[in-house]
Amino acid sequence: MKALSGVKLAQVSSLPGAASSYPGQAFEMESRIYYSDGASWIPIFESLTNTFPNFHGFGMVSPRTLQQSNLNVGAGITNLGGPASGKRWMVMGALLANNSGASITSQFNLKVGTAYSVWIGTTSLVPNNSNVSLSLAMPILEAGDQLAIVSSGSGLRVFFWVLEFSDISPLRSVKKVGGWSVGYNTLYTCPTGYISIMQALTTGASGNVYVSGGLVLWNFTGTTRSYYYNFVPNGESSQAIGTNSNCLTGSVRTATTGTQFAGIICPPFFAAGDSLTLNTDSSADGQNFFMTVMEIPLYA
Repeated sequence: MKALSGVKLAQVSSLPGAASSYPGQAFEMESRIYYSDGASWIPIFESLTNTFPNFHGFGMVSPRTLQQSNLNVGAGITNLGGPASGKRWMVMGALLANNSGASITSQFNLKVGTAYSVWIGTTSLVPNNSNVSLSLAMPILEAGDQLAIVSSGSGLRVFFWVLEFSDISPLRSVKKVGGWSVGYNTLYTCPTGYISIMQALTTGASGNVYVSGGLVLWNFTGTTRSYYYNFVPNGESSQAIGTNSNCLTGSVRTATTGTQFAGIICPPFFAAGDSLTLNTDSSADGQNFFMTVMEIPLYA
C-alpha cells in the first residue's frame, strides 16, 4: 500500500474532522482504518474480516442460505430479511415451494426506506410441492433494505441465498426506484478520485434469462414505455439519437409492462465524471433500475 508508506496510524473513537484537514493521514476507528486523500475519508481496511476491500474485492464474510417457512402472506407483503449494519447482501437466488393445495402466484420486492418496488416478474406455482428455482435480478442490498415477497395465498415456503460482505467493499449497486422525470435522468456518475468498473450480469426471472450487459431496468408502470440510455463522458451532456450521439441504443426502444428493458451493452469502465443517463417518456413510479459497480480509489 504505497499510499500509507510512512504514515503514522492513530487509534481514535471518531474521525477528527474534515478529511481535507488531514491529507495523507490514516486513523483506526471501530476496527476500520480510514485514509484521507485530501478530499474525503476512504475506508481501506477492516480488521474483523482481515481484508483490504478497496484493493482485494469483496471482503467476504459468509455465504448464507436463509428461509421463511409456510408464509401466510395473502394479505400483502412479507419482509424476508436484509443485511445488518455494516454489511451488504448480494442475493444470488431463491427456491419457492408450494406446499398448499391451491395454486399460488408470487413476486419478489425490495423495500428501500418505507417504499416497496417490484424486481421480479410474477411466478406461478401449481398445488402441492411445486418447486421453482429463480435467479434473482436484484441490486446489492444495503443495511436497512429488505428483501420481500408478495404471495396470493398461504403455504408458500421460501429459501434464498446471499453473499454477505462488508459495506466498506468497493462493490455496490446503484439503484433508482422513483423520482423520475420525463426526458434525461442521471443514473450514475463516477465520483472524483475513482474509476469504476460496471459488473456485467446474467439476470433471470420466471425462466426467462437476459444478458443485460449490467444494466437492469424493470417496467411495472402498467403500460409500455419508451427508453434509451446515454453514456456521457466527463464534460459532455446527454445527446439525442443521431449521428455521433453518445446514445447507446441508436433508436428509441420499448419495454412492455412487467418486463425488463434488457440487452443494452454499456462501456464497462467509467472515469471520474463519466455518467450514465436514461431517457424515459414517463415520470411514473414502477420504473426500477440498478447497476452494480466496483469503485476503485486512485491513490497518488
